[in-house]
Amino acid sequence: YKYAVASTSATLCSSVVAYPLDSLKTRMQAFSFPSLAQCTKSTLKNEGIFGLYRGVTLQFAIVSAIRTANFSIYEFFKKNAEVAFPQRSDLKCLIGGFCSGSVLSIITCPFEIIKIQIQLNRAIKQREAFNINYNNQIHCAVEIFRQRGVAMGFYRGYWWHFLRDSISTSLYFASYDASKRIFRAFEPKKEALAPFFVRFL
Repeated sequence: YKYAVASTSATLCSSVVAYPLDSLKTRMQAFSFPSLAQCTKSTLKNEGIFGLYRGVTLQFAIVSAIRTANFSIYEFFKKNAEVAFPQRSDLKCLIGGFCSGSVLSIITCPFEIIKIQIQLNRAIKQREAFNINYNNQIHCAVEIFRQRGVAMGFYRGYWWHFLRDSISTSLYFASYDASKRIFRAFEPKKEALAPFFVRFL
């Protein structure tokens, strides 16, 4: 239950603070805004403050569950890696993180597609002859499936998603474990700061 409480709290904070930045990043990748300030100004003007949080409910619900599963899957693969590499803590963490990110990428890719479609829905309608207005995430998922099917709809660009999640998760857990050992060696009482240190990096 500790993983569930921690992941839910972390997701709530990141959704409030970081989700608008993710939304702006998606818009800047999709459209040719000259600057972040111009992108922010355009979004607020055309969609209001809620435009920055479009699709956040799906993000909160799914990411909380994914983060909880992430630690559990990581621990499972890390323990199995100990059999082959009993003296290599760093390698065990890399393998555990890579496997965890790989497994979860299969689940997260469709939700990433839906999130991006929801974030860009209003902006695309204003710029192109786009007639679909997604009422919610379920409506968006149904339309994606109806128009493109499963493979081209929910897993388009999957291999890039797979590489991003597997490598980043691998590096995160390896850095997390290394930071814990560093703090334990020099500042034992501050070992709990390791997750914050890794996130900052």
